[in-house]
Amino acid sequence: MAGNEAAMTPLRLIDMETNKVLWKNENPSSTLYCRPIKFLFKKENADLVRNTEKEIITKIENLIPIEIKTKEGHSYIIEVDMMLTMLDGSVGNVLSETNSSMKCTICGATPN
Repeated sequence: MAGNEAAMTPLRLIDMETNKVLWKNENPSSTLYCRPIKFLFKKENADLVRNTEKEIITKIENLIPIEIKTKEGHSYIIEVDMMLTMLDGSVGNVLSETNSSMKCTICGATPN
């Protein structure tokens, strides 16, 4: 049995009215802000990877904005735009249908 996890890392916080970046993650590949969203204790295989991707994409598509009201009467609406971007090599190969770790998962280029 192998332990697999899906994780989320925030990249930036933007004021959508002014398009001003309020906060930016200066080290997006760092684990400092990385938080697990799911743990699976199953052996990783292509079907598990594809099913997990579908499940996560469905949850992302069904996210709704959250309204936060402060004691001072201010109201903020938080919208989340999530993307699957940090994948390990084996997961990237399955999702891109690349049959080799020596092949680019984006364009299919090989060292040759």
